[in-house]
Amino acid sequence: MRDLAPAMLALASLIEATATEANGDRARIKISLTSTSTGSFHLGLEILNTVGVQGAIDTVYSASDLTKILFGSVGGLAGTGGVWGLIKWLKGRQPSAVQHRGDNLNITINAETINIPNTVYNLSEKPEVRKSVEDVTHIVNRVGIDAVEIQQGGEVVQRVDKSNVEDFSYDGTSQIINRETSRRVFTIVNLAFRENNKWRVSDGTTNYMALVTDNAFLARVNRNEIAFSKSGQLVCQFQTVQVRTSYGKIKTEYRIIAVERYIPADQLHLPMGPV
Repeated sequence: MRDLAPAMLALASLIEATATEANGDRARIKISLTSTSTGSFHLGLEILNTVGVQGAIDTVYSASDLTKILFGSVGGLAGTGGVWGLIKWLKGRQPSAVQHRGDNLNITINAETINIPNTVYNLSEKPEVRKSVEDVTHIVNRVGIDAVEIQQGGEVVQRVDKSNVEDFSYDGTSQIINRETSRRVFTIVNLAFRENNKWRVSDGTTNYMALVTDNAFLARVNRNEIAFSKSGQLVCQFQTVQVRTSYGKIKTEYRIIAVERYIPADQLHLPMGPV
């Protein structure tokens, strides 16, 4: 509960900000939280009209509408549904063009254009919304929490796990300016089984503090299926991400997104026969 409580509070703040943007003073929301099964929770929304004029009901977004504004819906454009999907699609990048089209607008990045409601875009630009989304999604960095899923009728609408959680990071007006993935071989300098799973690895010249996001590999490690040894080598897909912060500085982050093979030291050299 110590891990989940901050994320639940952030989700409540996110819903409240969405209701305020969509409905203003015309309605207020009631949020309830109940456990549906071990390790799972159900968040219920109820929209309560606060205006005495019956005609005002027609202009109030319902709980269903608010969840679509936030998360999209089943069958929508993959990755671009609602505020959550828009942030995931942007990946910290700044649009090259934003064109208004009535109640909607077109957003363009690298010749790719999507069409979204103005309400979705306006919410994604609010610092309190971005910070709430970050707080909700970054709970997956905790040991023992694999993913956050938004479901509708039993189907997954949005999902975030350790491989894409940094796409939801928010640091003022920070943006991802470069992302490169390559196949690398490392020796493990130091293992970390605590929060964030950041391991210190070396390519023989440079040491890196890399976030391990390969859940299948981590599960094998937790089941003690891999015996690590000094000088063993890790063959993996390695990702370098450069982020420009709101202060104009550039931060570089490292991730091991897929482990292809771990080679123990005693398997690095083939045994030689008699000369």
